[in-house]
Amino acid sequence: MIIIIFFQSELNAEEYVGSIILSDSTIYTFQLNLIINKENITGYSITNYGTSSETKSSIEGTFDKAKNEYIIIEKHIIYTKSKESIKNFCHLRIDLSEKGSFKSKRLEGEFIGYFDNKDKCAEGKVILIKKEKLKKIESKINKRIQKSINDKSEDNNKKITLKKDDKFYIEASKRYISIRIWDPNQEDNDMITIKFNDDLILENYSTKNKPKKRRVKLSKGRNSLVISAVNEGTNPPNTSAVEIKVENNVYQIQTDLEVKNDIIIFIDRK
Repeated sequence: MIIIIFFQSELNAEEYVGSIILSDSTIYTFQLNLIINKENITGYSITNYGTSSETKSSIEGTFDKAKNEYIIIEKHIIYTKSKESIKNFCHLRIDLSEKGSFKSKRLEGEFIGYFDNKDKCAEGKVILIKKEKLKKIESKINKRIQKSINDKSEDNNKKITLKKDDKFYIEASKRYISIRIWDPNQEDNDMITIKFNDDLILENYSTKNKPKKRRVKLSKGRNSLVISAVNEGTNPPNTSAVEIKVENNVYQIQTDLEVKNDIIIFIDRK
């Protein structure tokens, strides 16, 4: 696999593509979106983009214009599709600098990954080239890049389809989240039951095109939102939509469930 990294900003934008290679030669799909404001960097990274373990993390860092050096640090997980415990996630610190002549200019550097407890979990190298050189990369990589560009407008309104026994993880820092529930297609009597931390907030509810709204209070630590399909309506499967607003992020989740199937959304509040 090839690592794909984007540098983009309304204030100062640079876009590169390349590879992150672990010390054991393993390569993971990766994207980076940076907002550069003078020497400060903010934005997000996405690991394993487009896979069942896709994970989006906020990043912070600095840019030394005189030395053309970047320091980028993954801070907190915004969401993940992975079923792995968040405690087992590896957060990267990446150090990059410019190499080569004008025509072959690239960014190179190294990274070290750390668990939340500060133990080291990975290390390796990073090599990036200008985005204009994408045409020289294999067509398979071009298709992946094009898909990521098309999906950028959904970064803060991420649409995700979840099926039987799927789990989805979200991190939050504030106390309350807002939830909207509706039928995204023609109303066909799709019926669901929703529990939040074992409290019933909707029971045998037939979703409508007009959203049903709920606001729930998060406990410290892990919270769970369980959505169960009571039936499949007149047009199977059950395709109810649930929108979760967590601070500035909006997650649009659609179910693809049969009778008695459920999905779980975990919200971890720090």
